[in-house]
Amino acid sequence: LLGLFAESLMRLKQGETAVASALFSAAYALLETGTAGKDGDAVRFQHAVRHIHIHLDTVTVSSLAGELYMSERTLRSLFLRQAGCSPSRYIQEVRLETARHLLRNTTKTVAEIALALGYSSQFHFSKAFRQRQGLSPLQYRRQQRESTEIRLS
Repeated sequence: LLGLFAESLMRLKQGETAVASALFSAAYALLETGTAGKDGDAVRFQHAVRHIHIHLDTVTVSSLAGELYMSERTLRSLFLRQAGCSPSRYIQEVRLETARHLLRNTTKTVAEIALALGYSSQFHFSKAFRQRQGLSPLQYRRQQRESTEIRLS
């Protein structure tokens, strides 16, 4: 439980608000339901979250289920109880939050970011990004830079 709160704070400091919010919500839900000190769901979920962050470029629902020694159906149930979404949705959100961070804070190309985050192509990454953000990755980068320049003026 403390690990989830600590990870949430670290992600918040890095500007990854969506990830921080999801981690904090998961930790708070565990605290509220009284399952924080128990073995089981909380421990498995925390393990899953760490695995996702460490292996963001290669993680799949299947590989995550294998890492946790459970079926994909059981993994889905775990994520629905702990995070309120499916594992694939959670992985996608972490990838997109990381992409936003990389677009704001690095000069990596969209293709490099797509590859680093495990997308099969720049096209698939850009499509997922646009669906969630309403902007292409390059439009998002330009918007963020303009916003930063305005704040610095």
